[in-house]
This record gives sequence, structure tokens and C-alpha cells, in this order.
Amino acid sequence: MLTHRELVQIQRKGYRSGAWRKLNGLDKSFFRVSVLYSGLNGKIVNSRILTQLKNIIEELTSTFREKIIRVSFERTRKMIGTFEEREVFSWAPELRAWLDRPEFLFWMGVTFG
Repeated sequence: MLTHRELVQIQRKGYRSGAWRKLNGLDKSFFRVSVLYSGLNGKIVNSRILTQLKNIIEELTSTFREKIIRVSFERTRKMIGTFEEREVFSWAPELRAWLDRPEFLFWMGVTFG
């Protein structure tokens, strides 16, 4: 369930962070209509609409740091798979712990993301 107040706060956060500009026109329109509908009825409870709104809300509320960590996490998972295939961890076991450190993930995202 999403209330009108929650949707307005999310929309405002998206405006302030600049994430609103990155949405495509269909997502913007759908979100606006959802805000208007929730203003009339007080809340949105339909599961199909909530599922579609969830993706838009995730884009509007995610921060730059979260995006960097997500991209670097995916890249690091691929690296771990490659290292396991080539048995790198057998001669460098501390490398696995190093790849899971948040500082390394942030560095990877900023540098290579």
C-alpha cells in the first residue's frame, strides 16, 4: 500500500536529486497519474500498480553511491567467477576477502563503472 503523502515525498526527492529527468516519459506519466489517483482515493492498494511503481520508486530514490556499489558488485561477482575458474584463490586466498570490502567495491564503481 502506498499513500498519497508517500508518493508526493518520493516525487519531490526525485525532483531534488535529478532522478526525475532520467525517467522516460511513460514512467513519468504513470507516476503522475498514480499520485493524482492516490490524492483522490488516499492510497494505492492494487498489486499490479504497486509492482510497476516499485521499479519507478527505486529509480527515483536510489542515490549515486548505491548505483556505484550495485554496478561494482556485479562486476566483482564476474571477477570472482573468473578467478575461481582459473584457481587464483588457491595461491591468493586473501583476495576473496579483499573483493568483498565496501571500500574496494566503491573504488571499482567509481573507477570502472
